Amino acid sequence: MLSAIILAAGSSRRMENKNKLLLPYKGKTVLAHTVGNILSAGIEEVIVVTGFGTGIADVALGRVPLVKRIAYEQILYGLYLPDAMSLVKGWPLIGKGFAQYAAVMPNIWNTTGLFEWPGLLLTGVIFASSIIVALTARSSDTRWGGLIFISSACIVIGVMYSMSGGLGYFFNMFVLPTIRATARVMPFLMFFALVIVLASAEYLIERKGKWSCAGAVALLASLIGCFIPNIGTLSAKHNVMYPPSRSAESSARTPARV
Repeated sequence: MLSAIILAAGSSRRMENKNKLLLPYKGKTVLAHTVGNILSAGIEEVIVVTGFGTGIADVALGRVPLVKRIAYEQILYGLYLPDAMSLVKGWPLIGKGFAQYAAVMPNIWNTTGLFEWPGLLLTGVIFASSIIVALTARSSDTRWGGLIFISSACIVIGVMYSMSGGLGYFFNMFVLPTIRATARVMPFLMFFALVIVLASAEYLIERKGKWSCAGAVALLASLIGCFIPNIGTLSAKHNVMYPPSRSAESSARTPARV
């Protein structure tokens, strides 16, 4: 994919502080003409480096054509469900499969979701969201049942939309080609999974039974514990994208400067 970079961060002091790229020219701004010419030349991605007087208003008003992405980019950068294996890579039956998966990942484009799954408990809630929807459908008229039902339904829709080759791909294909890195939906999924866990704990506490309170405490303890594996996830993701052996090799090839 070819990309173009437009340097538009100048302060335009010689133009009396009027951003020259936003000045009108033949019915459009200079920036709009520049972006349009680049897109018409077959460039697929345009990056505008802004500073003084950003052209956000031009984009919002449609004077700057939006960059159109290719539909298949959503497949490359979509949410990959096997990424969740990173949470249980120590399990005997999954460790070998995860090792093979991690070895393949640097060779494909998608690295946006690896190691970003929110712990075992919340990830389990995300994967079980379709079952939770079915179980809470009849109790959706109650306070906590309705909240859990709506949250799990949002997770189901989010996964169906963002997974590689999901509904986001068809949105790109038939509606508007602007979607790419749908793996970044993880904070959205994590939020609703957290709502489900907390609502379930509150429901158990309100029942005031011995076992109900114990279940609520177990849920909250598991919630705290599920965040522990996320410590150091950025460094783990970096090691997969850029293995230490490659970094050491590249540094060995770089001559030292005195």
